[in-house]
Amino acid sequence: MPSTVRVQNSTAKAAAARTSPGTIPGVNRSPRLAALAAATAMALGGCASPMLGQPAPALESAVWLRPAAARPPNLGTTRWRLLAFFSPHSAACLAAVPRLVRLQHEHADDGLTVIGVTEATRSEVEQFFADSGATYPVLCHARRDLASYQVREVPSTVLVAPGGEIVAADLDEIEQTLSREFATSARSSRRRP
Repeated sequence: MPSTVRVQNSTAKAAAARTSPGTIPGVNRSPRLAALAAATAMALGGCASPMLGQPAPALESAVWLRPAAARPPNLGTTRWRLLAFFSPHSAACLAAVPRLVRLQHEHADDGLTVIGVTEATRSEVEQFFADSGATYPVLCHARRDLASYQVREVPSTVLVAPGGEIVAADLDEIEQTLSREFATSARSSRRRP
C-alpha cells in the first residue's frame, strides 16, 4: 500500500528485510546514524501544522493499541492531547519517543494524554513498542486521521488544548506551551482557599 505521508529517514522494505529482528533498519548498525537521527528529531521537533488555531478533527480510526504500561486514552475535551504522528520505520520518529514519554510522565497528572497516530499495521506498531520503549497508546491504520490533520511528513506533532483547538505543533513549542499552561494552573490552584 503506497504511503501518502513523506517519512523522514524512511527505509525501503528491502533494507528492513536485511536487518535482524528487534533492530530499526539502518540505525542500530550505525551509531553515528543513530546519533544523527536523534539530533535531527530533536532539532525538528515535528513539522509545523497548517491547522494551528483550528478545531482538532475527531480521531476516526478504530484500531487502538497500547503497551501494557499505558493507561487507556482519555479523549475528553477537558484534557490536553499531544498527537504524535509517526512511522515505525523512521529513525527520526524513533528518536522522538523518549521526549514524548518524558512529556507524558511529567504532565499526566496535569491532564495531558500523549497519543501516537500512524498508518502502520498492528504488528508494525507492536515491534515499534518493543524497539522504542514507547508507553503511550497508539491509533493504528489511521490514514484518514493523518489526512484530516493535514500531516504531510512524519514525525509531526500537534497539541490540542481542552476545548479542542490546536494550539502548538513543534515539540519545542509544545513543551513551552505545556510548561506555561501548567505553571499558570499551579499558581491559580495555590491561590484558592
